[in-house]
Amino acid sequence: MGGGFCDPEQQRAWRADTELDLSRREFDVLRVLMENAGRVVTRLQLLEEVWDGETDLRSNAIDVHVSKVRAKADRAFSRTTITTLRGRGYRLETAP
Repeated sequence: MGGGFCDPEQQRAWRADTELDLSRREFDVLRVLMENAGRVVTRLQLLEEVWDGETDLRSNAIDVHVSKVRAKADRAFSRTTITTLRGRGYRLETAP
């Protein structure tokens, strides 16, 4: 995420100098995306790493949480960093 970083221990994330107001699950989604920046993160990977099997791939919980993270981390900055790759998953774009 351009100019962003997260502190997993404190469960806090920033974009530029702005701290993002994220729920625990939203933070975990962002953390997984940031750990895999530039690579595709599959829905199954998010399911396993964030939900620990508490939901299934047919649920829209993953889509809803990615959408919330996107709203908080992208829209306010007028730059999309989280890309949906239909049928594959999501990718956090690396800064150019």
